[in-house]
Amino acid sequence: MIGWWVLVAWGADIDPYRPSAAIAQGTGSPQGEAMAPIGDTWSAGLYTAFAQQNRDATGRTIAHAPSHLYGSWAHDDKLRFDGFVPVYTLLQDSPTSTSGPALGDLRLQALVPLGTTDTEVSFGVLSALGLPTGSKAKRVGAGWQAGTVGVASGDHGSWGWLANLGVTLSPSSITESRGTGSHVNTTDAVWFSPHEGMRVGLEGVTRWDLPKGPEGSNTSLVTHLFVQSRQPEGYALMVGAGRGWTDGLGEPDYRLMAAFTYAPGPKDQDQDGLLDHEDLCPLQAEDRDGFEDAD
Repeated sequence: MIGWWVLVAWGADIDPYRPSAAIAQGTGSPQGEAMAPIGDTWSAGLYTAFAQQNRDATGRTIAHAPSHLYGSWAHDDKLRFDGFVPVYTLLQDSPTSTSGPALGDLRLQALVPLGTTDTEVSFGVLSALGLPTGSKAKRVGAGWQAGTVGVASGDHGSWGWLANLGVTLSPSSITESRGTGSHVNTTDAVWFSPHEGMRVGLEGVTRWDLPKGPEGSNTSLVTHLFVQSRQPEGYALMVGAGRGWTDGLGEPDYRLMAAFTYAPGPKDQDQDGLLDHEDLCPLQAEDRDGFEDAD
């Protein structure tokens, strides 16, 4: 994400988990975007998670359970709009202090395909805007954010992969002596499909904050294992688990997550094998006589 660099203190967001929209199309990874076929369609879903982090030797614990309401609309293989509304039902910042629910920062984004190579590698760019709706007092709001992410992905038989590289500009703050705010982030993932409608995958998510504090800048590395089952009707269930590998702010000792999504398949109203968004006459079937059968 790209946004505004604001040199004012804003409560650091203790939950850096940002689910992807590609999961609803049966591709991507929990936080990674992939260039799935877009067409003219919509999708919706609910992402839930639970994460816990033991911050120091005194026993202080940070735990949170976000639910992200998701909706998406795509047009003619040229543009996809997504929206996420995070709601936190549990926030715990010590062994004795618990509060909730709380609204997080709303996220709006748009994905534009750029093309596909002869080797079936697809490219795109995603632009996102974070709105300052999150609770500053409960540390689930990072303030205004906006940014861009380069997306590359490929499906090769039973295997698929993705690579995301993005830059986020957001308000700067110093939390626990480390600088947070604008950052560079990457997501890489690979998955295997043992049979149609089932995927098993692994992703890695990194973040490097640019502001510096007395103890330097915040950094994090998180990995997730995930499994997704998607039905022909468009319903899908994804479950996953992961952990962090550094002591970065918001990085979990463990994270559990699930996603319940629905994305109707591309339409072919005249059932001639040409999808509606590619068919010049979507209500009249092609006669398949060997002459301009693809029109």
